[in-house]
Amino acid sequence: MIQRFSITLLLLLSYTIYSQKGFDTSATSQKIKQIKELLEKDIEKAKAMIIPEIKAAEQCRDIKSYSKLFSLLIKYYEFKGYTDTVILLSPKAIKYARAAKDTGLTINDYLTCARAFSNIGNFKEAISQCLLAQRFSENFNSSKIQIKVLHDLAFIYNNLDSHDKSLAYYKKAISIAYQTKDSFNIANLSARIGGEYNNLALNDSSLFYNQQSYEYFNALNHKRGRGVALTNLSSSYAALKQNDKAIKTSLEAIKIRQELNDDYALIILNNNLADLYYDLNEFELALKYAKITKAYLLKNEDHNMYIQNATTLAKIYYALEDFKNAYKYRTIQTKKLQEVYNSTNVKALSELQTKYETEKKEKEIELLQLKNKNDNEKAVLEKKQHKYIIAFILVALMIILIFSMVLYKRFKISQKQKLTIQKQKLLVDQKASEVIAKQKDIMDSIKYAQRIQQAQLPTENYIKKHLS
Repeated sequence: MIQRFSITLLLLLSYTIYSQKGFDTSATSQKIKQIKELLEKDIEKAKAMIIPEIKAAEQCRDIKSYSKLFSLLIKYYEFKGYTDTVILLSPKAIKYARAAKDTGLTINDYLTCARAFSNIGNFKEAISQCLLAQRFSENFNSSKIQIKVLHDLAFIYNNLDSHDKSLAYYKKAISIAYQTKDSFNIANLSARIGGEYNNLALNDSSLFYNQQSYEYFNALNHKRGRGVALTNLSSSYAALKQNDKAIKTSLEAIKIRQELNDDYALIILNNNLADLYYDLNEFELALKYAKITKAYLLKNEDHNMYIQNATTLAKIYYALEDFKNAYKYRTIQTKKLQEVYNSTNVKALSELQTKYETEKKEKEIELLQLKNKNDNEKAVLEKKQHKYIIAFILVALMIILIFSMVLYKRFKISQKQKLTIQKQKLLVDQKASEVIAKQKDIMDSIKYAQRIQQAQLPTENYIKKHLS
């Protein structure tokens, strides 16, 4: 299958678009709208329009148009059931959508990739891609995007046979669709819910939602949607043992799907017809439709449908007493189941879901992403900050200690100097006292000598009187 598209892939993967030059974007937008409509009516005509438009957008370096066209090409491969091709091209589509800064398209491309991984049984990667889509949708105010994220998470859990969880996501999505009066998503989600009720053997509920889906798609004149609703109705009728109605609706759905060239849906419908004819004990007709299913699966990589077809063929051959082929297809079924089991890390799935639920509670919605990484980074940052704080405190303590030691040393010197000054002052005071005492003794001696002199010598008046 890859060889069949090798020329297209080599052409597309070689393109690198960095800037936008002069280009009639309005005309391209109109053609993109036409391609979207054709994908719902005739996907081969849609592909024939996509390729030249991609080349034109590449030549004019119109990244916005190119990213949209590239995503539509992947949608074509998804409708055809070429899952490996979708997985191969999806990273490129995501890259272009992000380069074009188209958040809605980026989310859509992540979800397309998630569905593809789910179809091949790689549920760990499928949920991882869904969480990335969730991360981008957190700040994107669009009810349609919210519905799409919930829808694709439900789709993955459906493939995991976790139907209760799948139904819960579908019901959250349809409640948004009812609130916003989104007829298309009410129709589409009704079909999904009908399918889940069928898986849970709640057949009356399944029939109600599938009939509602058909009525909405019919009112919208949506051909592909009518085909989906008829496919689901056939399952509801089969579960209620109304096999004639189930076969009739299956054949109507096959007619629509053949007109749409929708190989993947034809796989499901033919396999359902094989089961219906088996239940009616019409084993040859059952084998006919089982072989048609197998032929479609040769160019398709859906592991779940491959397992279902192998299961159907095994039981038909057993009923026909062709035990060799019955054993062969039972072995194929077991081998494929083991491959899917090995590709799914149950523990990793649990961790991813826990992460998703945690982020949803903390941020009020799903991801992309990355709570453990953020927590680790925060822990590392807090640890660094803690180290810085401790280092700062230690440095501050050292500075305070050094400063205290300097102050203490200066205090000791000051005290010593003060003591010295006090001693010197005391000594000076003592010397001064001694000097004063000596001066007093001298003055006393002088005064005493003066009195003696005054006593022995005649007075001045006496001298003046007796001496001329």
